[in-house]
Amino acid sequence: MTVIKDFKKHNKNIFWSIVNQILIIAGTLIVSILAVRLKGKDFFGDFTFLTSLFGLLFFVAASGTREIIIREVALNKEDVFFSGTKYSFIWSFLGSLFLLIIGFWLKEYKSSQIGTTIMWSALIFPFYTSFQTWMSWYKGKKQYFILAILNAIKLILQISGVVFLMINNYSIMLVVLFFLGIEGVYNLIVCVWIVKKYTQTNQKIFTWKKQSWVLSLMDLSVQIFGKADAVIMGLFFSSTTLAIYAIVMKVIEGFSQIIYSAIQGILPSFYKKENLKIQYFYQYFWWSFVIVIILLPIIKYPIEFLYGGEVNEAVRYTQVYLFSLPFFFLAKISNYFLIKYNLDKDIITNKLLAIGLVLVLYLILIPKYNIMGGIVASYVFFIIQFVLNRNSLKKLKN
Repeated sequence: MTVIKDFKKHNKNIFWSIVNQILIIAGTLIVSILAVRLKGKDFFGDFTFLTSLFGLLFFVAASGTREIIIREVALNKEDVFFSGTKYSFIWSFLGSLFLLIIGFWLKEYKSSQIGTTIMWSALIFPFYTSFQTWMSWYKGKKQYFILAILNAIKLILQISGVVFLMINNYSIMLVVLFFLGIEGVYNLIVCVWIVKKYTQTNQKIFTWKKQSWVLSLMDLSVQIFGKADAVIMGLFFSSTTLAIYAIVMKVIEGFSQIIYSAIQGILPSFYKKENLKIQYFYQYFWWSFVIVIILLPIIKYPIEFLYGGEVNEAVRYTQVYLFSLPFFFLAKISNYFLIKYNLDKDIITNKLLAIGLVLVLYLILIPKYNIMGGIVASYVFFIIQFVLNRNSLKKLKN
């Protein structure tokens, strides 16, 4: 009864937060499905490699400012939105420089088209990354309905353009640059709209920049988990193998993002509530295994229906990976407890250890065991992350 009661208390925010995430998941799934159906597995493999490499550099743009903005806007300190967005934009140009260097290397040693695409994406990077703060604004304001509507508009523009380009057989370079570029322009427009609507008040706020980099390190762990494996897979194996791996990741990402959205929906209240303990969330951990067991025998049907029989190899890998979802939940909620209690040093230490370990595992296991190697490394990442965070919270209690 406690679970149901607490869910009802936050159900409006959770509902629209999940709707928002479902829209994002649906958008990426549609792109992946049509890429496989219209252009083949190799095309989708190259698309995954390019977008993963691009996303891997998110943290360079001080991406942790997005979490800061959610918290501070929830506490009616809206001016952090303006300073945080500007700060992220300035740092994003370092990411553009990295993309130019990486693109030049790829052009010389891997593929001219892939390298050229990465180099051109450097122009898009500042707008795509730093102006995503508009989403944090609406999360902090608990305006998840507006957030969902705005994301729906963005996805319609993004998907319709990408589908048009693929149907008309445009190159992978144009498809990827449009996919990234339209979101960059959209992010800029919405941020400008917020700036015009809200007047800065020069509020007195605490020094947040240091913690933004702590949280950027948290975001780096997310990007390494979701992007580095695909990049390593693309460097060592064929685009077809990467495509199978990407489908497995897309399916599990869909479920993990729904979990993440549910957590996001309670964040404003989570930060305000005193004496909240992580043990309260263990009940959700055990209930999530029930969901996994239900999904296990039926997950093959949507995969084969959406992507076709030629990717049925992805089914068995997805079934193995489903059991990571409960551990994803524990790792994610424990991260927010560290943010709640401003345990910056623990965040840095735990993330460095987790990032270092998963990178080593990716580099060792993926070249040797390909897809299964990436899955095993991800399991270890979630478990180690939770154990480290739990130990940090124990020290706080003492």
